[in-house]
Formats: sequence, structure tokens, C-alpha cells
Amino acid sequence: MKEAFLSETAYDDSYEYSDMSNLAGRGFASNTSTGSTDFVYERKLIKTGTISIQVSDISEAMQSVEKWTETYGGYISYSNNYNDYCNYTVKIPAEAFDKSMNSLASIGKIKNRSVSVEDVTEQFYDLTSRLETKKTLREKYTQYLKKAENVKDLLEVERQVNDVIAEIEAMEGRLRLLSNKINYSTIEIHLQTPDAQVVPSYSINGIRWKEIFYNIINFMLSLFKVVIYIIVYGIPIFALLALAYWLLLGKIGLFKKLINRLHGNNPKELKITKETKAAKTAKTTAAKKVSGKGSKK
Repeated sequence: MKEAFLSETAYDDSYEYSDMSNLAGRGFASNTSTGSTDFVYERKLIKTGTISIQVSDISEAMQSVEKWTETYGGYISYSNNYNDYCNYTVKIPAEAFDKSMNSLASIGKIKNRSVSVEDVTEQFYDLTSRLETKKTLREKYTQYLKKAENVKDLLEVERQVNDVIAEIEAMEGRLRLLSNKINYSTIEIHLQTPDAQVVPSYSINGIRWKEIFYNIINFMLSLFKVVIYIIVYGIPIFALLALAYWLLLGKIGLFKKLINRLHGNNPKELKITKETKAAKTAKTTAAKKVSGKGSKK
């Protein structure tokens, strides 16, 4: 059973490209007008736009951006607002990208504008093809699972099925992420008043370094405040606790004296008793030493 299983499933990823017919209806279409079997497919593009707008009133401009986002069926994924400038990251349906970018001129004076387009067509259809192949492989393994004749074969096929399922889930996650970037274009909007002192928002590979820098500064300030609180409030509290211990349980021992009086013990008598016991113990020890020397002689 295992030899048959291995012989039937021993094929590599070249199978993934051997048949492109499973891509029909997923963006691919056969070129029937020329009688060719070549596939014509829809290009998959990730569009990103950046625009800086000068406005007279930040609050009014922010309301305009939110209304503009709703008009084009998008959503705001990130925003930060300061006194005289504001930054937005907005996701807009890809089909409305050009129109929405042009309409931003109604909010204020355009100071800077840029657009970038990334072609991910090959990546998208390659991932789609490999995902379909893995699903086909999963179905085959499921059939082998039903035909397993012993526990050893059953465990081997189950392991193969689990591996394929894990690969399918990972591919589906990547495909969803890629599809979201394709279907929803990203537009970075920077609003500022004429006299705004704007700190550049440096972003590399999606990492906002300015925000990280501000967060580090805020953390250091918070830590400094904690240290100040410890010095201002902690030291006096510690001194009070030390004084209380010294008065109640330390050398003065007011608490100890109170307990002894409640039990009817006089501290002076206790001291005399202890001294008497110590003297008796010393005498007994001396007597033992003398008797020991006499016995030796």
C-alpha cells in the first residue's frame, strides 16, 4: 500500500504549471478570437498615492477628508492629529483611485502629489495556481486516506494531509493579504496650515520612524516621572516606616513594653531575672571547671 501511495503521489511542483485551465474564470480567459490557446489575464496592480494639502482650518479639513472617504467607499486605517497639521492613511477601492485622488483638490491647495503602481500580476496568479494545485493534492490524499489498509499507512497519509492543509492555509492568508492590497489602494493624505511646523513623517517599509521616536521619548519621560515620584514620596515613606519600627520594635521598643505590661511582666524585673540567671550559669560553669581539675590531680 505504501509503495503504491508513494508512486502515485511522487510528482513535484512542475504539475502546478502543466495545466492552466483551472485558472479560467479567475482572471484568465482563452484568446478564442485568434484560435490561440494563450490566456489573456487581468493585470493585478497595487496603487499607492501620497498628497500634501494646504488648508486654512485643520478641523474643517479633517471633516472633509472623512466625508470624502465615505463618498468613495473607503475607510481610514491610520490617522494622527496635531495642532496645525494632520496625517491620514486611507484605503480606497482600486477602481475609484484616480477619481478620488483628483477630487482631493476640493479640500485645499495641493502642495505635493505622487502616485506609484506595483505590478503583482505574476505573483498573484502564481500563488493562485499553486493554491489550486495544493487543493487538488489534498483531495487525492483524502482518497488515499480512505483506502489505507493498516495503521502505518493511515498515519503516513494523515501526516501528508496535515502538511498540505497547513500549506493551503498559509497560501490563502497570503492571497487574502495580496488581494486586499489590490482591491483597496492606499492614499496618504497630509493636511497642514500655511504656518505649520511639520516634522517629516519618515516611513520605510511601513515603519513610521517618527512615531517610534515620539513613543520612545514619551516612555523616557514617563520613566523619569516614576523616578521623581519614588524620590519625592518613596524616601519620606521609607523614613517614616523606619522610625515606626525603631520606636515600636527597635531599641526603644514601645510595643514590646506594652505587650509585657499586658502580660503582667515588669521590664526591670525581667532584666534582673535574666542577669541572675546569667550569673548562676557562670557560677555553675566555673564550679564544673574546678571540679574537673581536682579529679585530674
